[in-house]
Amino acid sequence: MCCMGNASAEKLNNVSAINRFCEKMPIHLSQTDLQFTGEKMQHHFDIQLATEYGILEAILLNHFEFWIAKNEANNSNYYDNDYWTYNSTRALQKLFPYVSQRKIQNALKHLIDEDILKTGNFNKSAYDRTLWYTFTKKGKCIMQKCEMEDVIMSNQLCKNVKPIPDNNTYNNTYNNIYSRVIDELNNLCGTHYKATTSKTKRLIDARINEGFTEDDFFKVIAKKASTWKGTKMEKYLRPETLFGTKFESYLNEKISSGNPFLDMLNERQVVNE
Repeated sequence: MCCMGNASAEKLNNVSAINRFCEKMPIHLSQTDLQFTGEKMQHHFDIQLATEYGILEAILLNHFEFWIAKNEANNSNYYDNDYWTYNSTRALQKLFPYVSQRKIQNALKHLIDEDILKTGNFNKSAYDRTLWYTFTKKGKCIMQKCEMEDVIMSNQLCKNVKPIPDNNTYNNTYNNIYSRVIDELNNLCGTHYKATTSKTKRLIDARINEGFTEDDFFKVIAKKASTWKGTKMEKYLRPETLFGTKFESYLNEKISSGNPFLDMLNERQVVNE
């Protein structure tokens, strides 16, 4: 049986899904969390996280938050400047017997794709493939319920930042960088990517926050188009490859002259100078 305050109900877009979840097991629903009461354990989740990312995802986040905090308190499982916890999806399914192992795998992938969780492998045995989990900077911010007016997806996550000035010229210039970069990619490579995709915008933001410029994006696109277009590598002329962690390497690649794409790049450099 579920009971829910009116104020809380108005904030839930997926309340029907939560109600279906409630029908399968004894649950108490308050304005801040849900509680599953079993014989030996209780599973909690935050309604806001469940609404945003899914019920199972919210339950897993609560689980990881508990164990990461416990390891931090005991000063254990500390690697790469973070405290971690580990478990296999098979073991997790035993902890959460009301969902399948496949659903747990999908929920974990969803949280990783959303840049809330990250994985590692700090097992002593090279044959042990058990994954370790901890929160990303974005994930820590979400779990700590940081109050931010604007979040820059990189090393500035989880801290308050100054709001962008109310200046239409400034805002349009910054916002349109996504369109200009993706238009350049589509024009040179014959692709049809959208500038509004959240993952693409995060990649561009991450490189900008590292100090790269809009012109650097144009250079990388032109260089990789000149070497990959018409080859088996052409399928990698996409934002997630070009604007990912190898961006700086692509930017500094030396390309022989006489290529029409390189000529276009050189022309742009002359104009800018």
